[in-house]
Amino acid sequence: MLVTGLALATLVLAEVAFRAFFPQLNPATQLVFYSQNPWQVPLGLPGETYRHRHNAGDFDVEVRFNALGLRDVADIRQARPGDWLYVGDSFGFGFGVDEHVRVSSRLDSLLPGARVFNLSSPTQLVGYGRLLDYARDLGVPDSAGVVLQVFTGNDLFDYESVAPAHTPHTGWVAALRFRLSTQLALYQAGRYLVWNMPVVSGYLAERRAVSVEEGFPVRYDASVIASSVAQTGRVLEGRAGAVVVVVAPPKSYWLGSQSAEWQRIHRAYVSGVEALGYRVVDASAVLDPSHYFPTDGHWNATGHAVVAEAVLGAMGE
Repeated sequence: MLVTGLALATLVLAEVAFRAFFPQLNPATQLVFYSQNPWQVPLGLPGETYRHRHNAGDFDVEVRFNALGLRDVADIRQARPGDWLYVGDSFGFGFGVDEHVRVSSRLDSLLPGARVFNLSSPTQLVGYGRLLDYARDLGVPDSAGVVLQVFTGNDLFDYESVAPAHTPHTGWVAALRFRLSTQLALYQAGRYLVWNMPVVSGYLAERRAVSVEEGFPVRYDASVIASSVAQTGRVLEGRAGAVVVVVAPPKSYWLGSQSAEWQRIHRAYVSGVEALGYRVVDASAVLDPSHYFPTDGHWNATGHAVVAEAVLGAMGE
């Protein structure tokens, strides 16, 4: 009993010490989202600043949320007819990059006579619609333009049978890891130590890179494509402003043993959205693997830049 008590006391003291002397490991400073809101979409705590760090060293950036829980220095409530809303997932949110280099931020500086507001969050098609509802409830007119960014890596579902607000954890292990990472500095410290061991870090980074290149096991399913295209139409239904749909491929579109299947899925979705009559930017035409982080599956700053240029051209059509 005494040994157990001493062990617990040691762990508590270690947790307090890590939080005090290594604030970068404090779980309270790690990027996290909350879906307990009327729109049931992942938002940040209003006014909070977080650290977004990749264990393999791909990035270490600051993320600031405004008073509305969005990552944008601008206030979307100021959007007017002729302005644009950029709605997307973690790519649109800018995982791994500074706020000012994201596609939406670049467009805001390049587009003459209009503002571009970022409404992105790590969600998928159902969540995109809810984010647009959030903007509408904030007083943003439907006549504002929409750039809808869809990621074919994990946005395509059979939405008639499952419609989560965001991509769920794939199992209890992922859910447990998420819980630990948001509660314990000791867990953050353990991850940091493991990822910085000379031999282990290289092995883990290689495994992570291969995992991103392969993607999860996938096969073409016409019903999933049809359902996702239909859901895209529902998200954009009733918009009075201009619409551009940006279709972003996963890194496995080019790499890994499943690349041909990912290409088939991606191209089928692009064709389906084009058939709805929307302007479509197929990002696979301007991207390549060098535009993604080495081990993480998101765009680096150069990737955001090339996508922004492609979207800018479509917005002016």
